Amino acid sequence: MDRDDHSPALITTTSTALTVPRVSFSEALPKLPQDARNEVLALLPLMKEIAAAAKKLPAITAIAKRTSRSAETLRRWYYKRFAILGAAGLVDHRKCGGCGLEGCTATEREIILTAAVIQRWQGRVATNDKRGLSESWKSILRELISGESIEDAGTWRDLYAAAYPFREPPAVCPWSIHRPPPGWSLSTFLRHKPAKVVNLLARKGSFEAWPHLPEVRVDLSTLKPMEWLVVDDHRLDFKVFVDVPGRGVQLVEMWGLFVMDVATRMIVSFGLKPRIEREDGTFVAFEHRDMQHLMFHVLGTYGVPQDFTQTWIVENAAAAVSTECENLVSFVTHGRVKIKRTGIQVGDFTLSGFPERWGNYRGKRWLEVWFAALDIVLGGVKGQMGSDYWSKPGSFDARQAFGNRLLKLLDKCTAETRAKLALPFEWAGEAHWLVSDAIELLNHRQDHRLEGFEEVRFFSYDHGSAMIPLHPQLATLHGFEEHLKTFSLVPKELQELWLNQGGSPRCITPAEKMALNMPRMQRLSREAMLDLLFDEGTTWKGEALLYKGGDVLDIEVRRGREKQKVRLSGLLPGVEIGTRVIARLNTDHLECGAWILNEARQLLGHMTHSGTPTHEDIDGLHQMLGAQIKALKQASGIAERLTNRRRDAQKRVGDLAELTQTIHTLRNQPADADDVPELPAPDASRELAQAIATTTTSERETLSRAALRQLRKAAA
Repeated sequence: MDRDDHSPALITTTSTALTVPRVSFSEALPKLPQDARNEVLALLPLMKEIAAAAKKLPAITAIAKRTSRSAETLRRWYYKRFAILGAAGLVDHRKCGGCGLEGCTATEREIILTAAVIQRWQGRVATNDKRGLSESWKSILRELISGESIEDAGTWRDLYAAAYPFREPPAVCPWSIHRPPPGWSLSTFLRHKPAKVVNLLARKGSFEAWPHLPEVRVDLSTLKPMEWLVVDDHRLDFKVFVDVPGRGVQLVEMWGLFVMDVATRMIVSFGLKPRIEREDGTFVAFEHRDMQHLMFHVLGTYGVPQDFTQTWIVENAAAAVSTECENLVSFVTHGRVKIKRTGIQVGDFTLSGFPERWGNYRGKRWLEVWFAALDIVLGGVKGQMGSDYWSKPGSFDARQAFGNRLLKLLDKCTAETRAKLALPFEWAGEAHWLVSDAIELLNHRQDHRLEGFEEVRFFSYDHGSAMIPLHPQLATLHGFEEHLKTFSLVPKELQELWLNQGGSPRCITPAEKMALNMPRMQRLSREAMLDLLFDEGTTWKGEALLYKGGDVLDIEVRRGREKQKVRLSGLLPGVEIGTRVIARLNTDHLECGAWILNEARQLLGHMTHSGTPTHEDIDGLHQMLGAQIKALKQASGIAERLTNRRRDAQKRVGDLAELTQTIHTLRNQPADADDVPELPAPDASRELAQAIATTTTSERETLSRAALRQLRKAAA
């Protein structure tokens, strides 16, 4: 039936309590959201066309055919909305956000966060090192509530007008942290939080952000043994007693320096060093020479590969290789050993205004993972202290206090008495053997899942016999080649029985992989190994020393933080002032002197060590001043040769006379006194002086050459 005779009074609708003031349609239409307003403007002409038609239903059907709307939807919009409320009935109150028209129950509109507000919040999150997400949101709300203007959002009054377009703004801000503006809740802000890697990069730096970046994977299946060696230091998880000569017994940490072959994950060398406290309160740590001696041990034990270059992956901290050592190793191995430095990243990221510096442990990750296994194996050693304060055993503090009380007693005990005592900590020497056994166990471990390790099956004749690898090379390595031949000759049924008795397959051990795939190696000569053991005297920049003449050379010997000025004396034939030289010496035995090389590492001569004189050592001061005078003469000769002038000769003679007078003044005697006691000259000096006095000029030159030849022979 056509309902042309309908009346609005006959239609009943349900109503709800409205909480917003009523406004006219013309006033509300411009303030509607864009999508709601577009929908009203699209429906209004259609509704007016239906209202103007004499027959409503045919008009609705015709409009439905002409548009994309269904006839049922148009009929519902016309009869249930437009016919009752007019144009205001066409507003979809699910989208109006509180338009204020009749039928609207929305109390507020959600305020869309602008890009500037989001960027402001993200910037504060990036600069808050703690719980920045919520605190940054709270700080923005506090500023808004206090009346400040926020970028692209305005003050709280602007937000109130946007949320309630048909209300008058109150005198004070109605919002708080517990009742934020619509659309400004913490959950809404959290939808725009920065990516985790960006957040960590800005707050903590590159070190924390690095694990959240795409991984860099390395396929080690083609890597050969002894091709990559990685070195790192590690603090062992227990303390030890150590007897320090002249200082007594100390309870200290034990640190280790470990060298791992990356291809096999086998530890090829290690060294331990107790962290002894010095007299000045500092602690002994690994030095460059420790790393140098460790390289000496590896290269002396295994040699260098013949068919490829060996690379050492080292850090720039404790397990560092000095520039001098790097150049020396490259020199004695003819460039077949390379040093790759990692561990310290000096970042260009200055998000906080300061450059970053952090340790990149991933460059030696194979060894870092191995350290966890080492600590587990050594977990039964006495004196476990945990990796940090929160993981230490509850009895450690009491154990350490008891150990400290024993120090003076242990210092007075003999070695035999110490061996009988049940101590709360191990001795450093015993700890070395425990670590050595643990390394041996890990090098031969079978329960691992390391990448690039071949899986091998085993067979056994019965449950009580040995496990024989079904691998030709491995069987030969363990002396089972004859049993493997027997296995290949028996029937398949018997082979299956033996295989079942051999248990499940396992991967080869690191030591087995090293033995099976060991490349051709070439040992270093004894001369090269001796050179590797020496320390090198250079400047603090790692440059060659500057020879200043006077047959002396002053160098600075560095032992960790300790520095010592050392003077070397001796003839360096043919070496002029200003020449760069290198001193090779053993800093543990300075009395042996030093061998001096040029920058091409050719031997120039040998110099002996002479100590620094005190203020009472007049003879020592005389010798040092004599060296200075001699250097001045040598420099004057070079200058005269270059300028071909002698205008300052008399002045220099006067200076030398004044210096000589100064020496005699130190002796508290007049310069021309005849009664000054004479220091007896050594027999060798008297003989040399007599020989010089009785020889001619040509004979002196011959004698000088002979002395130089003897010096070279002695140095060789």
